[in-house]
Amino acid sequence: MSGLRDGGSQEGFAVAVFALGGLVGGFFAGPSADRVGRKKVLFWNNLNFVIGAVLLAASVNVPMFIIGRFFVGIGSGAGSAIVPMYIAEVSTTRYRGAMGALLQIFLALGILISQALGLAMNTVPTWRGIFAITAAPGILQMVLLLFCCETPRFLLTQNQVEEAKKTLQKLRSGAHIENEFHEMSTGVQGVNHEHDMSAGHQEASLTQRIKDVFADKFVRRMLFIGMGIHASQQLSGINGVSFYSTAILTEATGADTASGITVGISGLNFVINCIISFIVDRFGRRPLLMTSSTGMGVFALLLVIGDATHVNALKVLSVICFAASFNIGLGCVPFMITPEMVPTWAAGVVISTATTVNWICNFIVGFIFPTLINAMGSKVFIIFVVLNFLFLIFDYVFVPETKGKTVEEISQGH
Repeated sequence: MSGLRDGGSQEGFAVAVFALGGLVGGFFAGPSADRVGRKKVLFWNNLNFVIGAVLLAASVNVPMFIIGRFFVGIGSGAGSAIVPMYIAEVSTTRYRGAMGALLQIFLALGILISQALGLAMNTVPTWRGIFAITAAPGILQMVLLLFCCETPRFLLTQNQVEEAKKTLQKLRSGAHIENEFHEMSTGVQGVNHEHDMSAGHQEASLTQRIKDVFADKFVRRMLFIGMGIHASQQLSGINGVSFYSTAILTEATGADTASGITVGISGLNFVINCIISFIVDRFGRRPLLMTSSTGMGVFALLLVIGDATHVNALKVLSVICFAASFNIGLGCVPFMITPEMVPTWAAGVVISTATTVNWICNFIVGFIFPTLINAMGSKVFIIFVVLNFLFLIFDYVFVPETKGKTVEEISQGH
């Protein structure tokens, strides 16, 4: 990116500002989705991606590039909050895990494509084309969302019972929906009444909903568990590897080989996420989270050992397996499990809060990791060894299993 380089601090901030935008998008997305609907928020959120793509592609200085990154971050933050919510609310209980894994599958695919393009378009001025291309998915999603429906659960919170039933019937393609709709409407409308969530009380209900989240013992517990799970995703150290894997591998293998390995890791991550989508509803969310944290802790330790003993093969293997371990569970489960743990009336507040924690941790790691790795070298991963094993204990003690349960069953603690 000739002409835009401006020192380490601005480079670090240009990386971290994406997470800052994600924090803003994630914070406001949930309450907005509770007010106007999941579909509308998803639709208009795509403007952030388009604006960001234009600014990035047309950047003539670092501030313009940073602003573009910020807009893309807003879009990503809002999407990371609302897409899992939308998927959870339109999916059947049986396939909710597989559907929820789609977010991480396409995220991994996007990373793979962008890195492959980066190898071919990393010169002046072709790098601008990479950023320009990113506007296309946003425009495509806006078009496709015109053919999508609002979620039945949101419609029920608005007391649009008949519309909710028609929508559920459309989603289930002619299957018998009476039992599912009865269970859904009983659960949603029951809490609507309890928490004064009728359509006529929407403006007042946002503040009340926040109070209700903290007043309800079960939901409050799920909120803090969700925050912990999302913190574990970012504090696991994955972004340290993602942002700087090429530098780590270059030291071990040389620049040309490192770039190829980085793309190969992204390809492996995509394959792993596809496999996880088939097994998550069989093995459950908790085992995948615990396996993921264990693997990341072990391979972070091996990375430190490989660097200390100058065994390059061990360093390369550790980086590959560290990233693979992340995608086994911590990659997809946090966004999948959070909307599964709480009733519909609390989803916006809980998901936005958990997502905000995720992006705060993302920002912190992205901002301080360059300084830490310059000061400590690979020993910085000792921090992630400790954190991952602490998160393993957290998952074992606190995280509930949501496999095969309806939102109502989970929200009632069954």
